[in-house]
Amino acid sequence: MPVKDKTHYFHTLVVSRLLHGMSTMWLVTAQLHRINEFYALCLRTVLRFLPSYLSRRTNAIVFGRAQVNPLSTQLLQKQFALLGKVALSPD
Repeated sequence: MPVKDKTHYFHTLVVSRLLHGMSTMWLVTAQLHRINEFYALCLRTVLRFLPSYLSRRTNAIVFGRAQVNPLSTQLLQKQFALLGKVALSPD
């Protein structure tokens, strides 16, 4: 199965629900880093990469290979979209 299809299915089935649940939460920087690490770990499993301590591939390389943005960036975009909806809604 092509990498693009694998990441598409993973994003559709898992990440979309995760982002939906976290769109109203305010996270500190350390939590955002942990979320990015978890996302990279999941992508390593989907892409069948070895763990980072064996393969020496950074999370940035994993995100680049999967052609996705870090989860913290995706979460921030989702939060801005939600803020825009709330700001434009009537009282």
